[in-house]
Amino acid sequence: MSGGGGFGEGYGQAPGASSTALRYAGFWVRFTAAVIDLIILALAESIFISFYSVATNVPLAYLDLKPGMPPEEILAKMGPHFFAIAMAFFVVVSWLYFSVLESSPLRASLGKKIIGMHVAGLEGERVTFQRATTRFVTGRLIIQVPAIGGVYCIAEFLCIGLTPRKQSLHDMAARTVVLKNENM
Repeated sequence: MSGGGGFGEGYGQAPGASSTALRYAGFWVRFTAAVIDLIILALAESIFISFYSVATNVPLAYLDLKPGMPPEEILAKMGPHFFAIAMAFFVVVSWLYFSVLESSPLRASLGKKIIGMHVAGLEGERVTFQRATTRFVTGRLIIQVPAIGGVYCIAEFLCIGLTPRKQSLHDMAARTVVLKNENM
């Protein structure tokens, strides 16, 4: 690949000769890693919400929440500020979790590490914190937007299954790939 490194450059073509040794991770292993990461992040969020509810004197309202409760009722019990702070915490912790770990020598979130994968640049190189952040913002953050998140998520899944490098949209935007580890 040559040129200015544009968003769509080289994505409709088969990987070049330098990419043939790279072992791209497919949909199901990436999905499994994402579930593990979600469990880890949900645990952190639950701990935060537990402590925050006690600190803001809403522990009884927190304990009174039930599965399937309408969002309006949750907001009425907890208050909009509580929800906004909890969501902000989740976004910041998620961003740091993925961006720090994927740009570190580990090169993977804990879910990816457990499954045996890592994030890399198009030639297999380690990604920078900025590229890992681009990957987060153009993927996991957009999926949280109610109006477009579901459609974007489906597009992400389709791209993993249909592109030669098994890249999602956020991989393409950040010029990254998810690779199987050598020993897998």
